[in-house]
Amino acid sequence: MELRCRNAPALPTSKDEPMTPIPLRRLLAAFCVSLLTAQAQAGDDKVLFFGIDGFKADAIPAAGMVNLERLIARGVYTDGGWSPDTSVSGPGWSTLFTGVERDKHGVRDNTFAGQNYARYPHFLSLIEQRKPELVTAYAYNWSPLYAQMKPVADLRFDGPEADDARLVDQAETWLRTRADLDVLSTYFYGVDEAGHQFGFHSDTPQYLQAMGRADAALGRLLTAIEARPTYARERWLIVVSTDHGGTGTGHGANRPEHRKVAVVMSGAGIPALGRNTLAEPLRQVDVLPTLFQHLGVPTAGLDLDGRSRLNPQPRRFAFGRNLLANPGAEYGAAHSDLAYDPDIAGWTKGGTQTVMAYGTRPDLPAGQGHLFVGTGTGSLTQRIPLPPEAAGRPFRLDARLGTSAGSAHDARVILRFRGGEKRTAVNWTDDTGYFFVGDRYYRYDFARDRVADGYPKPIAGNWLGFDQLPGGPRDLDAGFNAGNGKAYFFKGDQYLRFDVASDRVDSGYPRPIAGNWPGLERLAGGARDLDGVLAVSGSKLYVFKGSQYVRYNLTQGDKADARYPLDLSGATWSGVQHWPLGVDTVFKRNAGVAYFFDGGEYIRYDLVADKAAAGYPRAVTAATWPGLDAFRAEGRFFASEPLGAAERTGQPLDRALYGSVPEGATAVEVEVRLAKGSGAGFPFADDLDLRID
Repeated sequence: MELRCRNAPALPTSKDEPMTPIPLRRLLAAFCVSLLTAQAQAGDDKVLFFGIDGFKADAIPAAGMVNLERLIARGVYTDGGWSPDTSVSGPGWSTLFTGVERDKHGVRDNTFAGQNYARYPHFLSLIEQRKPELVTAYAYNWSPLYAQMKPVADLRFDGPEADDARLVDQAETWLRTRADLDVLSTYFYGVDEAGHQFGFHSDTPQYLQAMGRADAALGRLLTAIEARPTYARERWLIVVSTDHGGTGTGHGANRPEHRKVAVVMSGAGIPALGRNTLAEPLRQVDVLPTLFQHLGVPTAGLDLDGRSRLNPQPRRFAFGRNLLANPGAEYGAAHSDLAYDPDIAGWTKGGTQTVMAYGTRPDLPAGQGHLFVGTGTGSLTQRIPLPPEAAGRPFRLDARLGTSAGSAHDARVILRFRGGEKRTAVNWTDDTGYFFVGDRYYRYDFARDRVADGYPKPIAGNWLGFDQLPGGPRDLDAGFNAGNGKAYFFKGDQYLRFDVASDRVDSGYPRPIAGNWPGLERLAGGARDLDGVLAVSGSKLYVFKGSQYVRYNLTQGDKADARYPLDLSGATWSGVQHWPLGVDTVFKRNAGVAYFFDGGEYIRYDLVADKAAAGYPRAVTAATWPGLDAFRAEGRFFASEPLGAAERTGQPLDRALYGSVPEGATAVEVEVRLAKGSGAGFPFADDLDLRID
């Protein structure tokens, strides 16, 4: 008997050639079987790309998206990547489907004018060009996705417009009946439609119901995949993402609520890492290279802006290693269009910045690689969790900072340690405010503009009833004076009501925040661990937690207003965008002025003009807040000096911050502050390096 397999040499059968010994024949037979099996399974790498138009990450828990949650539990989810700055569907889907950013694919809006799909085609068209043996399909019911982008696929479903039921029926049918199907790109219209009609918010029932319908559609497709006769040997990669977010009933602005996008990857090549565990969030431009690596589609010559994220690794702390993600602006593409405000991998944006290549403009330094460039006033920030054993260890932050020659711009680097003693501030009277730090407090005399004599004092024994708080009378999260003889203080998941006249906590307190302050549960992490409360009037409060805040109405319903939370940004609190991850505390000084504090700095906010005063943030010092020593955050806050006129040479200069990690620090925050003043040129930064030894 002659035993052969394709691509294997024939066994000798001529009487003039010796027969192969039996053990070798068996070995060769096993090799042939293995080779044939591998060839049979060459088409077992499969992809489902499920796009949901206009779905917001912060509404996922309220929408009860059980199928999406199942994918997240088995895979990886991030919501730190941003869509293009013109946050509408045209540029969002173009970025997802082409793997390049707006300044390459050319789509700025839903007219699709300026499109460059000839150079950067739809990913299904690229598969047809580069691996045509794969069987591809799309099901779209927003006409520009097929009429403008013109994807080439073996199976196509074009519309009808907005009919999600028919679209899902067709997609499910393909999955159940086409054993040869390799790639399915499908789309859900109704969430964006509900957002435009009723609102893009987690407290909008119609929007949540639409998200629930999208999740049910996803569940049908997942069930169809698992019912395939060949499912046991197939390796499915499931990707779920969106084109943009929204506020109110619209989107399209350059603000976090419109630009933040969730990306979920689950299945083959994706470990079970859960929510937001990556140092560099998944980005829209990462989807295409990830799909192509999984499918074995070559990417050489495509000029993509993202990276494959197969087999992602969680952020890991290591002594003696640079802890920053994307420290030298090398993740992703460089840009030249100053009208484009791109996402920057690994960094949270506050204000406008871009990434450019050295020497691409005469007002940038010569060199190799990329650098961070400020195009407005703001910051790039990263927060890195710290293990307890980091306490007391030496740290060093190095950076290269500079500005264009002769300019009025500035570049600084700032480091803050989070954790340890909590700080909060409460306005008490026109002349007095109280500042709480850990287990003590200061009384500030605004008339004399200094801390009153004899302070700080212990909270215990001086604020009767505070000992009832969990953990005792220390580390208050937030507080405010309601102006009606009552003040409120918050700690963890509890709060107190304090009677000003009797100078003690009212009976029956503390009480849980949840249920007594309706709407605060919409904040990330729920109704607990607040950062500050700004009481701007007898009825209106702003409650801050992390990067979010809600507006709360004490008199009309005693609940948070609809369509909150929103993000802390230049669009909502102009001039406070330097601190996009949140603040330490905030309080109202009088009817016209409020103060925000973060680390060892503060911002004076003009409540009438609704923007920060010029020249802020500023350092808390003996000159700016006399006697308020604990708010200087000494040993927990470090900042490089502003660049002097003689240092603005057009070349980057070395800067370093160093010290020891303080006790109780749970995270470290690095901020690159790039302030573009008037005139030509730019501030820039590169080569950030944070190490704890």
